Amino acid sequence: MPQPLTSLATKALTIILKNSLSLVSILANRLVYLDGVIDDPLANALSAQILYLNAEDNAIPILLFINTQGGSVTAGLAIYDTIKYINAPVWTVGVEVVAGIGALLLSAGAKGNRSLLPESTVALTRISSNLDNTPGTLEEIAAKEVDRIHDLIIYAFASETSRSFSEICDFMQDECAFKPDRAVQYGFADTTISTHTLLRLITYRQ
Repeated sequence: MPQPLTSLATKALTIILKNSLSLVSILANRLVYLDGVIDDPLANALSAQILYLNAEDNAIPILLFINTQGGSVTAGLAIYDTIKYINAPVWTVGVEVVAGIGALLLSAGAKGNRSLLPESTVALTRISSNLDNTPGTLEEIAAKEVDRIHDLIIYAFASETSRSFSEICDFMQDECAFKPDRAVQYGFADTTISTHTLLRLITYRQ
């Protein structure tokens, strides 16, 4: 069965951004691409790129593409804090799958400029930690830290989406997945954007 045009366009855009453009040309266009599992090296690299673009010009928006199944919560929070720290507006675009801590990064974009491509999905997941084989006292400390980060993330989601703490808790507990229209309805994004419009946005943002 032929793939939908929007799906093909999304894949083409992904290939262009990941393979056809050098890092220099991507940064020259103020594009940052988060692709894959979020870990410390990825968070360090993305945060450095965002800080560099902010230092270069803090008036022109930075366009952050997000395609991730999630990953390290603490690494994701490092990117989140960077987005919130800088003066340059960060426009976020969800591509394909935006899950876990990646959904918070999507929501952290400048209000009115948080977009989803038509074939994308936003998914909230539970925050967990493997405490097996952790000595008694350290296990208690680790468990308290997990609880602290859990609450921190829920409050951040609630702030970015204007949803209540309990609503976000329920979404995460049920590991809800939303198509673009529902994600917009619940405040995780502002609009669904076509690939054609997105390509124009990249060109005419300045």
